[in-house]
Amino acid sequence: MAAAISALIPDDFVGGLGLSPLLQMLIMLVISIPLYICATASVPLAAILILKGLSPGAALVLLMAGPATNAATITMIGNVMGKKTLFGYLSSIIAGALVFGLVIDYLLPASWFEIINSSHLAHEHEMLPNWIKLGSGILLILLIANGYLQKYLRKLKVKNTIITNDTMGKQKVKVEGMTCNHCKANVENNLKKLDFIKDVTADLSTGIVEIDGENIDFSKVKETVNGLGYRYAE
Repeated sequence: MAAAISALIPDDFVGGLGLSPLLQMLIMLVISIPLYICATASVPLAAILILKGLSPGAALVLLMAGPATNAATITMIGNVMGKKTLFGYLSSIIAGALVFGLVIDYLLPASWFEIINSSHLAHEHEMLPNWIKLGSGILLILLIANGYLQKYLRKLKVKNTIITNDTMGKQKVKVEGMTCNHCKANVENNLKKLDFIKDVTADLSTGIVEIDGENIDFSKVKETVNGLGYRYAE
């Protein structure tokens, strides 16, 4: 997304619109609150938007509100913890993001948040020896290939796993939609709240959730998983 914005949107596009920093922050809130984006992925987006003229305070709003909220999280909190908790959660994030965004734009020196233009960085492309750049590129390719290979091997390992409906001991179910450690912890913690479950272990790479308990009620397990915004696979 950052690369597409860099290529398609003209420089100083946001600045040319003449929007006040506060209005930019409000627009960022509307965009980032339902957006599913992690803390790492939001950094290049914020950086490229600043290069396009977005105020640093508005970029901070994206960095704070983007990773902290998304449509799935909002739905889960509303269903599990109630609308009052959801309102307090969103209000604290919105207020915190706006307050710190205003501090950055109106109280701190603008020079602190200047980003060197990418055209200037182009003159520094020989600052590292070629063998380091080539070696780093090869290493990165090998690491990416190994990641895909390990993922493929794990899928082969669990491909023929039979998910039984026995009510005693450890059982395995398939949950779709888990994409990060937050999702993993979310599923594990909420399933552990069920009286008949002793322990839960979720595997992000395969989507397999191992449940340890007695007289397991799989209908309640399914209801809990689906209520969190994920999908209990039959």
